[in-house]
Amino acid sequence: MSRLEKIDYPFLNQEIYFRHMNNGMNVYYLPKKGFQERSAILTVNFGSIDTKFTSNDYSKEYSSGVAHFLEHQLFRNQHGEDVGNQFTVLGSDSNAYTTFDKTSYFFSTVESFEESLELLLDFTSSLHITEESIQREKGIIEQEIAMYQDDPDYRLYSGILANLYPNTPLAMDVAGTKESIGMLSLTDLKENFDSFYRPDFKSLVLVGDFDVKAIDRIVRKRETNRRKTLPEIVRPNLDLVQPVVKSSIQMDVTTSKLGLGFRGNLAPGLSIVENKLALRLFLAMLFGWTSHRYQDWYDKGKIDDSFDIEIEISERFGFVILMLDTEQPIAMGTQLRKNLINVRQNKDVNQNHLITIKNEIYGEFIRSLDSIEELGHQFLQYQDEDYSYFDFPNLLTKLDLETIITVGEYFFNQAEKTEFIVFPK
Repeated sequence: MSRLEKIDYPFLNQEIYFRHMNNGMNVYYLPKKGFQERSAILTVNFGSIDTKFTSNDYSKEYSSGVAHFLEHQLFRNQHGEDVGNQFTVLGSDSNAYTTFDKTSYFFSTVESFEESLELLLDFTSSLHITEESIQREKGIIEQEIAMYQDDPDYRLYSGILANLYPNTPLAMDVAGTKESIGMLSLTDLKENFDSFYRPDFKSLVLVGDFDVKAIDRIVRKRETNRRKTLPEIVRPNLDLVQPVVKSSIQMDVTTSKLGLGFRGNLAPGLSIVENKLALRLFLAMLFGWTSHRYQDWYDKGKIDDSFDIEIEISERFGFVILMLDTEQPIAMGTQLRKNLINVRQNKDVNQNHLITIKNEIYGEFIRSLDSIEELGHQFLQYQDEDYSYFDFPNLLTKLDLETIITVGEYFFNQAEKTEFIVFPK
């Protein structure tokens, strides 16, 4: 029998209620007294890289874009109506997105929270598709894919990933390609829905001013045990090969766009969350806006506000991407790589600078606690077996300068590298 557990974070004046449902779904209640807005986000452990898996000792493989396609299809109910419109009638804003390893559905509202929650739980528990609805959706997604192909920033990001992870699902757009979604059938979609949209692959986070026990009763009322014995799903590791060292394209841009990608491993002895936060602090010391290096490049016009760092760490992949607009892409690529070597001699890597960065990140964390919708998304992003998002301040304190440097060196010293440039035509 599942039970409702309470975890207190007195230094944040915050509490969490958690229930591991009998059917396997994890539910987190984050009460926020005095806030008008309330939100819920339901996440399924199924993303764009899950195109190959084994179920009941039978191997299955599907074309890219299947997870994203299902995300679209679930918004059609048994009458062919758009579920998004039903949320609107209830006064709720709703949306969904697919990432490499997850699909998330969410809403926020200041009214009709209970009814919106029931709708969220209902429409993510059943699939209503026909050959006609599939063909109609293919046309919509084809337009979405074509639109992204004209976006230079998207082409930069996708080009780096294609170089870093050739011949793997990470090299493909989350939405797939016109050819890959054209191959998807009704049977494919049903098989993937049945395999992954199961309670033990779902997590639900609810945030706002509500009666926890009353909302918990609503969630439990919709608890379903569709299968007493669920088949084990085995997802293989990515079949990695050597990255493409460098490549480029030409587009209608006024300034070149440079992207550097690094495919590395996590430092042993630390959790995924600790590795990710340590890398974030490491790169902020080297290239963040508070660093001397960043300010020097900025003042000389070598970089601008487009400079961005993306860190993606999970159990199945780990990469860092540096992206920027620059008139000197070749030279800046060399400079960026150079500054990742011998970091212990870098004047920006010091205790005082680290304290400044930690204070900035802590401030961002505190502000996120006052954003109902952002808090739900951040909570899921940092939730693992060892920590929750509310452990973030303790992790910031725990990660000292030496640990951060060690994690950064471990990742970058043995990382596979690539370079991708979008040149002006």
